[in-house]
Amino acid sequence: MRYLAEVAKHDRPNLDRRPLSPLLIVGALVLLLAVALGVWALTRGGGEDDLAADPTGPSDGAAATTDGDDTGSTATASPADCSPVTVWAAPEILPVVQGAADRATDDCFTFTVEERETATALNTLRGGDVPDAWVPGSTSWPQLAAQEGIDLEIGPVIASSPVVLATAPGTVDTLAQLGIGADVTFADVTSTYRELAAGGDAPVTLRTGDPRVDAATMSLLAGTSEEPGGWAEDIPESREVLVRLAQTAVQGDPLSAVQSEPTTLVPATEQQLSQAVQDGADLTAVPLAGDASIVQLPLVRLAGGGSADAVDALQEQLLSPDVSGELTALGLRAGADGAAPDVPALPTI
Repeated sequence: MRYLAEVAKHDRPNLDRRPLSPLLIVGALVLLLAVALGVWALTRGGGEDDLAADPTGPSDGAAATTDGDDTGSTATASPADCSPVTVWAAPEILPVVQGAADRATDDCFTFTVEERETATALNTLRGGDVPDAWVPGSTSWPQLAAQEGIDLEIGPVIASSPVVLATAPGTVDTLAQLGIGADVTFADVTSTYRELAAGGDAPVTLRTGDPRVDAATMSLLAGTSEEPGGWAEDIPESREVLVRLAQTAVQGDPLSAVQSEPTTLVPATEQQLSQAVQDGADLTAVPLAGDASIVQLPLVRLAGGGSADAVDALQEQLLSPDVSGELTALGLRAGADGAAPDVPALPTI
């Protein structure tokens, strides 16, 4: 920890120290951004794609019971639990969750859907306020909540959005001249960038968001921390990139940095980029190779005291094929690997 404090205080790392492992490098970036808990806690086990969830989710619905004698002569189903259910939903998926709750509502089941920014929701959980269900903006936050001892179960992935590198259309030719084009890895990008930055003549600027609140940045750092040759490699030059990214991290919407300086590259989800383009922003994207970084939005069950039967009904609606069109309209992909949204002016990703 003393070493990490030294990194935070100096522009250049102390090269006499021992090399950092990728996980400690991730932790260093978070510390430089004044994050109280390291990225390691968010990504233990490899990041978003390591979610090992029961696709059917937990079920507390009552099983068939007998009428009281040992012979079980007459089996009867217990009545459904009609306790009202509170659902938190991240803004990026709120309309879909509200629609699913409306369809699941009947004479028994009732839902109150509340919009909650994911990082805010985590802080609220720490304070003891617990809903019955939660659809956060990324799997990373409920994973952290579980590691902190909050009683929850991460269920199936409702929607997902791959991370891309957003920039202005005019910067694409410059990137191509640097060898950064379609299907590059983030390691390729950071390796090229550190060489250019070392020479003091980089024609582009690589920046990230704040991983405390930005799901794209969190997912990108977690998913690429073990890529060979990239930002997390245990060499002094990579540590300098780490410090540079920490010192220039965008507070707020990372896409705003591109609109201020078109030669900037920032991580963004496909959904964020899609919505920005639809709102009139002049942006495009550099798709990243493979599935190293995909933000996933799961259904999370918590012990809020509401009806587990109602949460089952909500889950059924959220996983219905009919929801795919609603998710696409929001720029999201259904489930973990659904079809990409069709948004004009965006490359096919």
